[in-house]
Amino acid sequence: MTSQVHGAAVAASITRIMDGGSLSELHPGKAQLERIRAEREQSAETDAHHGSLGGVIARGLGRSLLLALMVVIVASGVLPRVIGAVPLAVLSGSMVPTFNPGDLVVSKPVADPAALEIGEVITFQPVSGDPMLITHRIIGFEFGSDGTRNIITQGDANSASDKAIVPDQVMGKMLYTVPFMGYVSNWVTALNLAWLLPIAGVALIVVCIVMLTRALRRRDRE
Repeated sequence: MTSQVHGAAVAASITRIMDGGSLSELHPGKAQLERIRAEREQSAETDAHHGSLGGVIARGLGRSLLLALMVVIVASGVLPRVIGAVPLAVLSGSMVPTFNPGDLVVSKPVADPAALEIGEVITFQPVSGDPMLITHRIIGFEFGSDGTRNIITQGDANSASDKAIVPDQVMGKMLYTVPFMGYVSNWVTALNLAWLLPIAGVALIVVCIVMLTRALRRRDRE
């Protein structure tokens, strides 16, 4: 009697398969294992994708920060030497908001002070021959008794103009500023490490070139 029942069950299963059923109906445990395995593989692929995306973002941020640091150091210590300019740390707020205390002003000597125009920012000696320097904006000109065109300056944040200066007192014209690097400049100067910025700038340029070369090679392989 038992063999007849078992035979009938097998026959019914075969009939279900022939009618469009599947072996999973005969082996539900195996089908469940296959489903779990597929879900794990999909989860692993998703994690790998997220990990790869996170790595790409991290590398991108790292390169961006390194590039920004390179630009700042080159602008502060390398480029001024190359073009014959002078980096100067800002000590007061007389030119806010054009630049702030702690910023770095890069000024280049002026070949012809007579070519200076109103609105330009210049670095000058308030007292001729005095090493103290001020960087203010030209607001006008006046002619002295000897016919010399004297220069009138004023800080953007000041309410009064400076005493007029003669062309010989002009030490340079501002080219650009680098925020916050005046603090760094004062620090390296105090420690007699002024040579450090140019070397660091060159080193960062080399590092960026190497990183860019490797990135291009990886992209070509992909």
